[in-house]
Amino acid sequence: MKKNEFEHAPDLFRFFRNLSIKRKLTMIDLLTTTLALCVACTAFIVYERISFRRTVLRELTVTAEIIGRNSTAALAFDDGRTAEEILSALLAQKHIVSACIYKTDGQVFATYLRENAKPEFPPASADDQEIFTGDHLILTRPVLLEEDRIGTVYIKYDLQEMHARFTRYGLIALVMILASAMISFSVASRLQQMIAKPIQNLAEVAFTVSLKNDYSIRVEKKSRDEVGQLIDGFNEMLSQIQERDHALTRAQENLEKRVQERTQELMQEIFERIRVENRLRESLQEKEVLLKEIHHRVKNNLQVISSLLYLQSRKIKDAGALDMFVESQNRIRSMALIHEKLYQSEDMIHVDFAEYTRNLIGHLANSYGTQLKKVRIDTRFENVMLSIDKGIPCALIVNELVTNALKYAFPGDRDGTIRIDCAKNADNTVALTVLDDGVGLDDSFDLHRSETLGMQLIRSLTQQLKGRIDVANGCGGPDGAGGARFTITFNA
Repeated sequence: MKKNEFEHAPDLFRFFRNLSIKRKLTMIDLLTTTLALCVACTAFIVYERISFRRTVLRELTVTAEIIGRNSTAALAFDDGRTAEEILSALLAQKHIVSACIYKTDGQVFATYLRENAKPEFPPASADDQEIFTGDHLILTRPVLLEEDRIGTVYIKYDLQEMHARFTRYGLIALVMILASAMISFSVASRLQQMIAKPIQNLAEVAFTVSLKNDYSIRVEKKSRDEVGQLIDGFNEMLSQIQERDHALTRAQENLEKRVQERTQELMQEIFERIRVENRLRESLQEKEVLLKEIHHRVKNNLQVISSLLYLQSRKIKDAGALDMFVESQNRIRSMALIHEKLYQSEDMIHVDFAEYTRNLIGHLANSYGTQLKKVRIDTRFENVMLSIDKGIPCALIVNELVTNALKYAFPGDRDGTIRIDCAKNADNTVALTVLDDGVGLDDSFDLHRSETLGMQLIRSLTQQLKGRIDVANGCGGPDGAGGARFTITFNA
């Protein structure tokens, strides 16, 4: 029975299932013996009942036929006294309660009543009857005269004898069942030890093994039947488990030894790696210090060059030459500022281009202070980090485009705005845009054919970035006219 089925089983089944094997065997023997005796006694009683009814019916039929033959003359001559004398012979049968003879017209011709019996005679029936009621047998038979029916014999028989007999049978059967049950219980209690005792020993050993994990215990075999085979299988299983347990113990010891050895090896490797990492960390720190020193010295050297150019420009009177010195100084400052941001950054590889651009505009303000009083420079940056190989070309491009816009986009002290945008696109490219709302470029302007140093430098720097440059004219003013826009796109 499945677990879920057993949970819903009647309480009697669950009680029986939880009994010991000894009690189960005893109860099975008792139930089997009791059921067999009950079936046998029931069959015997049923057979006796059928036989008794047949015997009584046969005897009453013979009695009714004798009375009918003896009453033929009395009926023929209407001699009721003779008929009653014939019926009085029924006194010899104490179980006959009453009897009578009917005429052909259904009238009672003669009667017989046992002492204290009630005179109850039903109407005559035209057919012969044998009716068993609860306590009586009612029988009717014809009175014949040369094949003609001249009357009917009616007999009512008391069945109390049958009931008393079957009551005695029931008591005898009950006594036999109880006696057989006691004998069966006594015999089963002795014989079941041959089966229950070995199984009980097996259960005790299994419990001891599970409790102590001692697989060296064995169950003693005392027979060669199925229980003996079960004990052999259990002992063999314990032997296999014991061998596997020993093998597992040896394997565990070997594994622990190997783990310990491997742990020592790993600890040595870890200590060696730690020493190597410490040396590498020290080397990296030295390189970082050296790199910072290099950037710092490069920045200082560029500032020295910028200062020399400034000093030299103070002695130049020619305006064209002076502009060239100023532009060169700004270019050098833009590169010096990149190196300054690099040795100030955490990884000395990437530069925050938004912060750099704001500082660059501050330096340009020193050179173009007059123009910046009327021209506003607006920056719109996302969080864009550029490496040194990207940052220096972008810095020089911004310097050239802003310088050109300040010099040429707003002639005659014209007001205006220069805007610098830098954003990282979804395809991992960077778009750098410089636009103004000034007078715009000449219609004949061609970036790729321009021979000015600034445009040549922008083309060269864009190629260095492996990017492309797009130029749009007449898109920077408030009314859509005038102004110029330069957009450089490159991989981040």
